[in-house]
Amino acid sequence: MDFEKYGLDIKRLFNHLDEGVILVDGNNAIRWISEPGAEILGKNAARLLGSHIDEVFIEGSEVNLAGEQIIELKMPDGNEKHILITFKFVPLKSSLDGPWKAFVFKDISLMKDVEEEIKNRNKEISFITRNEKMEAILDLIRITAPTDASVLIQGESGTGKELIAKMIHQNSKRKGFPFITMNCAAFPETLIENELFGHIKGAFTGALTDKKGRFEIADGGTIFLDEIAEISPGLQAKLLRVLQDKSFEKLGSNKTITVDVRVVAATNKNIKEEIKKGRFREDVYYRLNVIPICLPPIRERREDIPALVMYYLKKFEQKSCKAVRGVTSEAMDIFMRYDWPGNAREIINVIEYALICAKGDYITVDPLPPDMKKLDMRSVSQTVLPNNETSGMEHGALGKKRRKSYKKVTLEDCLSAVSQCGRNKALAARMLDINRTTLYKKLKSGSEDVR
Repeated sequence: MDFEKYGLDIKRLFNHLDEGVILVDGNNAIRWISEPGAEILGKNAARLLGSHIDEVFIEGSEVNLAGEQIIELKMPDGNEKHILITFKFVPLKSSLDGPWKAFVFKDISLMKDVEEEIKNRNKEISFITRNEKMEAILDLIRITAPTDASVLIQGESGTGKELIAKMIHQNSKRKGFPFITMNCAAFPETLIENELFGHIKGAFTGALTDKKGRFEIADGGTIFLDEIAEISPGLQAKLLRVLQDKSFEKLGSNKTITVDVRVVAATNKNIKEEIKKGRFREDVYYRLNVIPICLPPIRERREDIPALVMYYLKKFEQKSCKAVRGVTSEAMDIFMRYDWPGNAREIINVIEYALICAKGDYITVDPLPPDMKKLDMRSVSQTVLPNNETSGMEHGALGKKRRKSYKKVTLEDCLSAVSQCGRNKALAARMLDINRTTLYKKLKSGSEDVR
């Protein structure tokens, strides 16, 4: 059919498709690209004209001239997209170099993300702890995860808020549906609403196609809104409606969309202080805070440090292919005394740094970051022992407090602590909050009854 004879504009048709279309000549040089195609690629269409097809996609990745291919596309902002390309041999026009061909492609990044999430959804997610506060939080998660109640997780940066959110999702009836995350602090205010609720074509300059927001994508599952306190009060009002009615409108549309989504939010700020300052709506807080979870920082659960250190050591050891047998007692002693302002995230960074710099079979003090090696041991030891008591491990008020905890320590606890501390019994006793004599007796007798 002669489309031009009937006044049909094929290019206009291509510009209304969700997929991108690129036409190349016999030399595989780009002669035309559709508007959605340019938007997917994040590039100016006019500047692509004349470029070789391979230059459009990831450097060093050669595009097949038959069938389908999934490639990674590097965007100008440094992020990556997964693009599905379908090669179509379409002799649209003959030239000296041969007939023109067409590439049809679409952004399947979201599909890849969901696919990866599906692969991982059945993996056991665990939280390494022997701290009483954390164990109580994990018990709360087991009880409340099967419900649809909103959750607000508060805690310092690096305490594991996203991990807790994943545990809630994994233990819920929504486990088989998407778990969608969004860090509200990572987007400028003007883009947050678009990311959450999406837009329709023509809603603003550059909106060439409809876009689903994260609430719509998460339908049936869970959405995790990290750094929720960064959302402006104006946008909080729209969020309130989703929390109350499970409905919203896309940017540029008056059509109401209803979704079934559980909301888990997190922040490292004191929300009540934000409310007093007028930066956070009280009604949104109460809608989110149905199940409140407050994660303690690492400095308040020092008994978890040896297990976390050994866990990440083994994890990075596999990645780096560098064999390290453990951590020396001197290095572990610094780990136990350090305040870890960056919490678990800082432990991860320190272990990776130390593993890279380690020269022998063990992580020693030498490869630790300079700030940790400069610790004033007297002042730091005051942070380890309560009430500023730096000595008298078995005496005074501190001794009385510790004697109360003897009954809670089992033989299994002792064996585990000794193993985690590289068989350093002094360090294991400190971790268990008991004196060394008691630890030695329990290990020697193999009895639970030693006090």
